[in-house]
Order: sequence, then C-alpha cells, then structure tokens
Amino acid sequence: MKELYKMKPIQFQKITWEKIRDVFYTPTPELKYKYLGYMCNPYPERSGANKLVWDFVKLVDAKAKRWWTPRWFLRLLHLLGNDNSIVRMRNYRLHKLHQWLTKGYLIRDMKTKWDITDLRIYGSFDDECYAYLDQIIVTIKLLLKEGTNHE
Repeated sequence: MKELYKMKPIQFQKITWEKIRDVFYTPTPELKYKYLGYMCNPYPERSGANKLVWDFVKLVDAKAKRWWTPRWFLRLLHLLGNDNSIVRMRNYRLHKLHQWLTKGYLIRDMKTKWDITDLRIYGSFDDECYAYLDQIIVTIKLLLKEGTNHE
C-alpha cells in the first residue's frame, strides 16, 4: 500500500560560483546584510523612507554582529547552513553556529501592506530595535503623507 502523506525530500539550491562571489563581494546593501534574513526594501532607492529602513537594518546589524566576527563569515554560514533562506536548513550545526553568532536576530519579512505608508517588518529583535522601528514607521508615514523626499 502506498503511503499517502509521504513527503518528497527538500530540494536545496545549488551553490554556484555567483553565490560564493556574493559572500565576499557585496556591491549592494541587500547582499551585505543578507545574513540577517529577508532583505528587500519596499521604497524607492533615493527616498527618505528607504534611508530610514536601511538605518533600521544597520541597527539590527550592529546588535546582531559580534565585534570579532566578519560579515563575510556570517554570509558564508548563511549560505552553507541556511541555504540563503529563512525557512530551509542545509546543515544543522552550521545553522546553530550562525544563530549563535547573530544572537538570534533575524528579519523575517519587510513589506508594505495596504498602502505605501503602511510598513511592516517582522523578525526577532530586542526591545530597543522594536522601539526604533516604531519611530521609523511614524516618521515614514509623516514623510510620505507630506510628499517630501528628505534626501
């Protein structure tokens, strides 16, 4: 008798030379902070809202990264241990090492819900990061309602 609920094995991404290059060469902030989880800024590149979101990501980076750990090593662990994903785990020990080195900080999702002023960032942070996130959301709403750019 066939098992009805048998799941297929997880298909991991192939580790290509481009992904290894992205570990060591990071021309964009999305690649630089990829080890923190989901990186996709929903605002236009030269807007004040975009700068505020990247300021929040830099705060999370400062909290998560230990002073003696280089970012390239965290990106390499994210690639080899987590398969560059927030849901898959390629290697349990490397995943746990990455989690320990980043103190459990993770950005799970970053999006706008109903309109461009309704920013939502989900993740694992401390109270200081959540307080700063609340300030950023209020500031972004004011910036976008005024229609100013504040570059």
